[in-house]
Amino acid sequence: MIVKMKKAVVFMKTSQKTRTLEILRDVGVLHLSSVTPKEGSSLEELKRAKEQTLLAVALLSDLKKKKNGGAAEFNAAEVAASVAELHGEIARLNEDSARCRAQITALEPWGNFSPEDLKTLSAAGLKIRLFSLSEKQLKALPETVSYVVLRKTKKMTAVAVLNEDGEIDGTEQPLPEHSLQHWYDQIEENNRLTAAARTKIESYAGALSALHSRIKTLDAEIEFETVRSGADGDEEVSWVSGFVPVDTLDTLKKRCAENAIGLVLAEPDDDDPVPTKIKNGRIVSLIQPLFDFLGTVPGYKEADVNGFVLFFFSIFFAMILGDAGYGLIFLTASVAGMFLTKKKSGKVAPVTVLLTWLSFCVVVWGALSGNWFASQTLAQWAPLKAITVPALDAFGAQSSDSVKFLSFFIGTVQISIAHIWSFIRGLREKPRVKALTDIGWLMACWGLFNLMLNLILKKPMLPVSYGLIGGGVLFLILFGKQDDNHFFKNIGKGLLGIVSTFLNTVNMFSDIMSYIRLFAVGLASFQIELAFSSIAGSLSESLGVPGMIFGAVVLLFGHALNMMLGVLAILVHAVRLNLLEFAGHLGQQWVGIKYRPFENTKTNQE
Repeated sequence: MIVKMKKAVVFMKTSQKTRTLEILRDVGVLHLSSVTPKEGSSLEELKRAKEQTLLAVALLSDLKKKKNGGAAEFNAAEVAASVAELHGEIARLNEDSARCRAQITALEPWGNFSPEDLKTLSAAGLKIRLFSLSEKQLKALPETVSYVVLRKTKKMTAVAVLNEDGEIDGTEQPLPEHSLQHWYDQIEENNRLTAAARTKIESYAGALSALHSRIKTLDAEIEFETVRSGADGDEEVSWVSGFVPVDTLDTLKKRCAENAIGLVLAEPDDDDPVPTKIKNGRIVSLIQPLFDFLGTVPGYKEADVNGFVLFFFSIFFAMILGDAGYGLIFLTASVAGMFLTKKKSGKVAPVTVLLTWLSFCVVVWGALSGNWFASQTLAQWAPLKAITVPALDAFGAQSSDSVKFLSFFIGTVQISIAHIWSFIRGLREKPRVKALTDIGWLMACWGLFNLMLNLILKKPMLPVSYGLIGGGVLFLILFGKQDDNHFFKNIGKGLLGIVSTFLNTVNMFSDIMSYIRLFAVGLASFQIELAFSSIAGSLSESLGVPGMIFGAVVLLFGHALNMMLGVLAILVHAVRLNLLEFAGHLGQQWVGIKYRPFENTKTNQE
């Protein structure tokens, strides 16, 4: 259920703005509209502190070896500052080493000499100049010029010219400030200091927990300072606006009255960015981790489809994965996850509960279809054979048509639910007659279902199906273009759009057809299992004991790969059928803004 919201404006004395906002944060029910903070030293300082802490977390998370240590042993602020300083020092040292290497590259042709020695020789009367000459320039040197070749390559020759003050055709190398060895020594020193800095950073590895806690604290402080500095008003009165769920409205009213805070409530306007708060029972809430993972939120005026998505996603999950043996593996892992998260945090992670339920559904479907690791031996075992439905038996001849029929039927039912729901919602809006468009879609849907069975499974085409398809198209023409005026004129618009109506009907046919993926992906998974089982069996028969060992490895690899492919298929196909086919027929666009109250995060976590 999407909780109804009220627009709220909270007025406060500017002199008591900080105190009032602290009260609102403690109440923790008001979703604030976006505010533009006035940049100031406090906010900038907090953002810098967060960037510093994020840098420390990133550096420490990359360490291969984590040292032991609890959060209580470290001051997170000091660690973040120290790590940032050390990181900057490492960057400076690396930059300096790059400069040293550039100097080495420039000086290497001249060898390792001391510039001080050259200065001493020059003072004693032996002046030495360094030149880089091409082969042609070297041959063109006058015979009167005395020089020594220091190094020769294909492109240049490094020479030292003695006691020559005249111009020489070539590139003169200025006397360097330091020797080649100096730069080698500098790089070695930089490497030593860099290693020491990295060792110091590694000593903070145990502070990760404290740093993560500091980030949460800084996020809360940044949010508070953003709201405080961005609140509208003047020197006397300030105010903030937002939205509050009606189920928490009394709490906000009470706290505002107790603290002399002004509160004005109103219904949201059509163009207001109203957030979406979903409140469901424990069972329907099982599916919420999936929506959180996908980041999808229904609009405030859209439908809460969580219950239907949970129901159909469970079926899709089971049919795609398909193997009761796989289901038992996932079930064991998810139950273990429930206990581990309970032990670690005191709460069971919602995603582990969802996975436990979905794994159970896989076991049920796999048991009904007699698929236990695609082993016919297990499938024929009396206790398992007794619970297998013959029409769904994975090793039976008729299971293919049965699962195809079931896939189309499930798709037709899900799409029908979407249009029934859309029809009920349409009756609340004007013109109400337009809601009959969904009745037309509903009729066409079931007529096309029979057509699908006729084309794919060679089932007879019932005469009523022609009437359903024709009647559905007629309803679309009569009511699809209706607005508040000119009923008969709008029928004319519907006739003009008959080509578009025909194409939309074809699209519905393809949407129903897309549910064949439940059969196709499940069959592909089953065939992969059979293929690896056949390979493993052949190895065992032909190679004896070594073949049995190698076959077991192949079988293990095959099932692991198939399970991974199954999970990927679920993310692609099961999600698509719910969020595109089903939600598309419902008119769902997933344009919602998630309800995020201005609250004291630390208090709520505790």
